[in-house]
Amino acid sequence: MIKIDFSKIDGRGVFATQNIEIGVELTCEVMIFENDIECLKKWSYPWSKTHFSFCVGFGSFFNHSDNPNIKIKSIDKINLTKTFVIIKQVSEGDELLLYYNETF
Repeated sequence: MIKIDFSKIDGRGVFATQNIEIGVELTCEVMIFENDIECLKKWSYPWSKTHFSFCVGFGSFFNHSDNPNIKIKSIDKINLTKTFVIIKQVSEGDELLLYYNETF
């Protein structure tokens, strides 16, 4: 359904390998680390005031767009997972793009 590949936006990105309908969810596991590990911050998300989360697999490769086609649906701090949901029709070959709001 998705793959990580080179992006014209920045480095690598997440791309659809087939058409994906609105509402499809993609879940990935996360690892938690302290804010002072600078080298991982580029590919991570805020988790708490003292920690960041790194999505295992595809989740940390979404590039930013002011016109996203995916968003974070939920964060499960018990099971350490993050779920993303498709919010616009995605065609095969499209890059999945996330809006980085002020929390990023």
